[in-house]
Amino acid sequence: YEKGIGDLSQKAELAAQGQRPSSANAVAASLLRAPLKAALHDHTLTEEVFGPSSVALVADHREELLHFAQQLSGHLTTTIWGTAQD
Repeated sequence: YEKGIGDLSQKAELAAQGQRPSSANAVAASLLRAPLKAALHDHTLTEEVFGPSSVALVADHREELLHFAQQLSGHLTTTIWGTAQD
């Protein structure tokens, strides 16, 4: 998990991280953020890191999001957040 988060943080901003647990068998939750266009060219940004982590990919416009969504495959979950205008 920590190696996966370390690798991702080379390509995405570490937006938030939970407190380091006191147990040796636990890890801190991580939220990373990157432009969606980066994930269009680097699919490692969409590869799962097993553990409490998420990568928020931020689209510049609706068409970019739709293009990206059509290329998704084999993901356990995907969530799209938007506003009423979106």
